[in-house]
Amino acid sequence: LSTMVNYVSIFAALTTFLIFKCTLTVYKHFYSNKPPIGKEKVAISLFLGSGGHTSELLQIIDALDFIKFSPRLYLISSGDSLSTTKVRTLENKRSADAMLEWSSAGYYDISYLHRTRTPGQSITSVPLNFFITFFQAIVLAILPPSDISSPSNPSGRNNSVGDLPQPQLGDLLIMNGPATSIPLVCAVWVAKFIGLPHPRMVYIESWTRVDSLSKTGKIVKPFVDTFITQW
Repeated sequence: LSTMVNYVSIFAALTTFLIFKCTLTVYKHFYSNKPPIGKEKVAISLFLGSGGHTSELLQIIDALDFIKFSPRLYLISSGDSLSTTKVRTLENKRSADAMLEWSSAGYYDISYLHRTRTPGQSITSVPLNFFITFFQAIVLAILPPSDISSPSNPSGRNNSVGDLPQPQLGDLLIMNGPATSIPLVCAVWVAKFIGLPHPRMVYIESWTRVDSLSKTGKIVKPFVDTFITQW
């Protein structure tokens, strides 16, 4: 009987702690003032959702100071070779511009995520795809980065001169859809609950959304730090 009482006491204590931790995390997200990042260099990660989403976000990123916002981790859906080409084109252009100014554009990295849902895909396959993407996002949000300085690294990462700082998602995560943004947001919240360093999250709604929010936007809006529409 005493053993059962001990188990119940431990379970009750853990449950109380988890409830307190979750409540505190949610309270901080919704009610506490978040100070500016205030760093000389800000590591950012950017989710490119393919097609128009990629074009929109790269136009926004092109206006940033690449010296300050470095390193940059581009998150691209698996199989999206066009977004990969666009990223390399932009980075090569900014690197060439920096050389003319005798400065540095910093370095970038590319990581590929499983696509949560493709157009026309059966809705029944979404849960499995979601958990695959969520697991990949958890790795980026929690685990330390691997050595990406070696060109022989088989991870597919490139044009890097050193490891990304902790966490892999950096200080700032910028998204503008589509559905793969949802497991990314969930992964960052897991890092929050655990108490690990985590990025600020910015969701920029697609420019095509002039009357209403997208389904993804409606879902992530309460859980990101900044939500931007262009109405």
